[in-house]
Amino acid sequence: MSAPGAWGFGLATLDAQGTVLDVWFPEPALGAAPAEATAPAALSDLGTPDQARRVTRGVRLVVLDELAQPPASTEDAWLRLHLLSHRLVAPHGL
Repeated sequence: MSAPGAWGFGLATLDAQGTVLDVWFPEPALGAAPAEATAPAALSDLGTPDQARRVTRGVRLVVLDELAQPPASTEDAWLRLHLLSHRLVAPHGL
């Protein structure tokens, strides 16, 4: 049996080269992302350059089809950490 997928809109912090440093997912969810899903306006409002830290923040939709597979990207790893933090999956459940 396969593990369910997960999804979430996250606020990604990118360095000057465009490398993802971290992603904050305020409301991650298990299952498939709804076709009509849109980023919350409050999250989109935070997607701005941060000149003091020399980074850019942007909203990203991250969709994981299979949690049993190893993380494929930085965004994937951060979504999995937030699933744990929000207690949507049990430790060692990924």
